[in-house]
Amino acid sequence: METFRFEIQCPSRDRGLCSGNLLLVDRGGMCVHAQLQTEDRYLSNRMVGENIFDLFPASASGSLRAGFSTLWSGRKGFCEDLYECAGETGELSVYYVISMSRYDDFHAMIRLRNISYYINKHERLLRQEEQKVEDLKRLAGIGVWKYDSKKQRLESKGYADPMFQPGEYREMDMAEYFSRMSVTDVEKVKEYIRGLDAGRRQESIQYMMHYQYGDVVLRVEPISCRPSDGGYLWEGYVQNVTDLITGQTRIEMLRQAIDSVSEDVFAVEPDGSLAFANKTFLEHNVSDRPRDVIGEKVFDLNKTLVDKTQWGDWLRSLRENGGSWNFTQDRVSDGQGEAMTFENYSYLIENQLHQELIWVFARDISERLKREDEINSLQYLTNSIINNIPVGLYVKDVADDFKYLFCNRSAFDFLRSGREDVIGKNDFEIFGRSKAEAIRNEDLQLVSDRTKIERTGQVGGASGSPVTYEEVRIYSEKKDGTPLIIGVFWDITSRVALEKELVEAKEKAEESGRLKSAFLANMSHEIRTPLNAIVGFSNIIAETQDMEERRGMYKIVETNNERLLSLINEILDMSKIEAGMLELSSKPVNMRVLCGELLNANLFRCPGNVIFSFDGSSPNLVTRTDPNRLFQVFANLITNAFKFTDSGRVTFGYRLDGPNIVCYVEDTGSGIETDKQDKIFDRFVKGNDFAQGTGLGLPICKVLIEKMGGRIGVESAIGRGTKFVFTIPYVPPVNERVGSGNPGRLKTSVRKAGARKAVSGTVTVLVVESEPSDFDLLCDTFGDGIFFVRADSGVEAVTLFEQYRPQLVLLNVAVTDINCAEVAGIIKEVSPGVPVVAFGNSAPTDCYDDFMAVPWSREQVERLFNKYL
Repeated sequence: METFRFEIQCPSRDRGLCSGNLLLVDRGGMCVHAQLQTEDRYLSNRMVGENIFDLFPASASGSLRAGFSTLWSGRKGFCEDLYECAGETGELSVYYVISMSRYDDFHAMIRLRNISYYINKHERLLRQEEQKVEDLKRLAGIGVWKYDSKKQRLESKGYADPMFQPGEYREMDMAEYFSRMSVTDVEKVKEYIRGLDAGRRQESIQYMMHYQYGDVVLRVEPISCRPSDGGYLWEGYVQNVTDLITGQTRIEMLRQAIDSVSEDVFAVEPDGSLAFANKTFLEHNVSDRPRDVIGEKVFDLNKTLVDKTQWGDWLRSLRENGGSWNFTQDRVSDGQGEAMTFENYSYLIENQLHQELIWVFARDISERLKREDEINSLQYLTNSIINNIPVGLYVKDVADDFKYLFCNRSAFDFLRSGREDVIGKNDFEIFGRSKAEAIRNEDLQLVSDRTKIERTGQVGGASGSPVTYEEVRIYSEKKDGTPLIIGVFWDITSRVALEKELVEAKEKAEESGRLKSAFLANMSHEIRTPLNAIVGFSNIIAETQDMEERRGMYKIVETNNERLLSLINEILDMSKIEAGMLELSSKPVNMRVLCGELLNANLFRCPGNVIFSFDGSSPNLVTRTDPNRLFQVFANLITNAFKFTDSGRVTFGYRLDGPNIVCYVEDTGSGIETDKQDKIFDRFVKGNDFAQGTGLGLPICKVLIEKMGGRIGVESAIGRGTKFVFTIPYVPPVNERVGSGNPGRLKTSVRKAGARKAVSGTVTVLVVESEPSDFDLLCDTFGDGIFFVRADSGVEAVTLFEQYRPQLVLLNVAVTDINCAEVAGIIKEVSPGVPVVAFGNSAPTDCYDDFMAVPWSREQVERLFNKYL
């Protein structure tokens, strides 16, 4: 067979064929020559002499033969096409691009290019893409549908509706389809289909289908429409949007929830653009709502929220703090124009596209801060109250070994410890072991019983004296159930002392009531006895002619008069003491002179078998005190001594002992029982219940001595006698004289003076007395050799003094219409040498030379006249 050289012999129009695998084939298809660059499953040099149509598989042979026939029968002497030689099972197809042209009238030149690699590769890629599309359809729940309006039939396939499967179309009657549709959507879908039946293009429609496993929401979108047999054939896609609708619903719910919160929630891009904002943020920062502010710069919305410079600092702080930054900020609400304080929580978050967003959650804490201030103020007030109340308060943690959690200031002061000495410690670390064990046992019992403990105790105080306290402990729990012991205690020392005083006062009151009853019963006897004697003997005197008997009866009457006067004086003195009206004077007193007067005044009262004497060893002392009250104390004690001494001695005197003058009255009488010595100075108490007396003399002496600044006591033994000892302060007078001073002039009217001369004589005594009977008694008793002149007012006294120039003035301090001190001062100014003697209950001033208590006795007046006349 002849060999062809195609490169040379091919005409220029066939140059494109002279490359690749070349075959020269006669008109019957017999290969007469082959020039192959590559061999494959169908091409090889063995093809020469073979019919090429028999070499290729039937899938390509028929089309190749048809093309070859066309080459010889048509005007066009060239053809080219793609032929697939399908492989057997498991084998890939072989693809050739075959170009044929008439070589001459008897032969054709065929070029075969094997492009199987490219085709298979593209097919593989196409299948992969198709699979991706299919996967996307499955993931997105997408399917396709056809609707024949004339037949009212629906065909669908894909992944949207569970009634239809991927692959081939499945047909369904519309009545059946409607039966599965939500009742609320049926009419809407039927109206939609009527539009399709009329050939009108519709927008997408969404409806719900009910299936056994759950509800499905479908969205249908028509794509194309063409007439078909008097109707319309619609095609489109359908998508299962159940997850999408559910997600949208959830997103909408989330947005509504975010819009409902009271906090500002917003998201900002790094450049400051607002990406999201909830309703609260807009109310606080956008005044002209409801404009859309998404995309605007956050620093342009509200300058107090953040300005451009602050935004850069804000972003930098976020990055420096690892994408999270919390801070407090004061700003003004642009929507309401009021100052507010916000607590900001900002986070730098990167999404899946690596885009950064700054999410900010801002909470308005203005009200909270206000409440916190109120709580802090209330807590400060509560702490101030707790720490300043005079009650100790403490709290123990039972779970932590009964350690102290809290103590107020009073508790620290009571324990005499600081905070570091108590808080965080238990009783064993604070007190001694024995006391701590006692407290611990009480606490354990309290926890077990869960009631309360009330107790009273005593501890040493800061001054060394014992402090009595009352304590209450209760069991309590915190909110988390932690057991606590709460204790309060308070100082009841004063209350206990007061209760004790009240008890003693009650006992004293009861005793006083008893003694008063006894006193009244005794008074009845003490008053009746002298009165009976006075009345009885006064009647007898009038009937008796014997002068000796009459003198004896006079003596009895006089004695009972003195007893009755003494009784009345004691009652009046005690009344003054109880009323707080007792007043003392202070003037120089010569103690020896006073004791001499006591001796003279009491000699006539001394019982016949008793020796009454003054202790001559007493020094000559002059002190400032009240001479009348001192005389009264001595006289009471001496009278008592006479009363209880039948024989023996009664001695009185005084001595100087440092700053005090110690005075005493001692007797050898019956003595005082030991159990009565502690109460002998109480009112209405008598050493001998059968002896005369009111039981007021010694209490009066005790009050007088204490008011003079001294003390009084008794030493006694039954059958051996009694010694009363009292002290008064020794206050020596300095450059003083009695009766000095000028109290001023009287400014009252003068009335006619009256005078009475009892018996002629050279001695004149001026008596200032408003009661004529008292003046008459004085004249009748001492009228021999004394001229008495009476004045019943102060002015009259001064006038009569200048007229009669008396040698002695007796001034009754009870005259109510004059100032007796002024009268005495005027008389002393006129005649300093004339003695002025006051008489009455008391004379509180220093303007008198002497004082005489009333009612006066003959002996008192005689002693006074012997002293000054």
